Amino acid sequence: MAKCHNLLILLVRPAGFEPAAYGFEERMRNTFRDIAESILPFARQKYLDVPALQQRRQRILDRWGEIRRAVAPAVIPAEISTAHLKAAGAVCRAVDLGISTEELRFAYNQARWIPNRYTVLDLTAEIGVSADWLDAVSGGV
Repeated sequence: MAKCHNLLILLVRPAGFEPAAYGFEERMRNTFRDIAESILPFARQKYLDVPALQQRRQRILDRWGEIRRAVAPAVIPAEISTAHLKAAGAVCRAVDLGISTEELRFAYNQARWIPNRYTVLDLTAEIGVSADWLDAVSGGV
């Protein structure tokens, strides 16, 4: 996650994206299958239709420089975060926990729907950069 935060701080201006405008609940049920009914209440709270999502995205883009300046001091560089984990004897890579690249990619793409709060995963998805960053974030799984 530290790499994701670092990439956000380095991003000068997010590129465009096209949100999916169809079948939200069906996609959630297909993705989360047996646990979909427990996730849907959270996901419904976070879901925005296309116009609302585009409006929020524009507000983010209009204030991107301000957001970067406000968040940058709180972001721990990935290298330092990794060093802290190693010093504590913790694992630093998903593979060391038995998590495959495919599982990690799925988690980064879908985990944003589970908590009922706005996270960095929501931000990266809404500004259209999460798919592009999966390789960088999961590098060295």
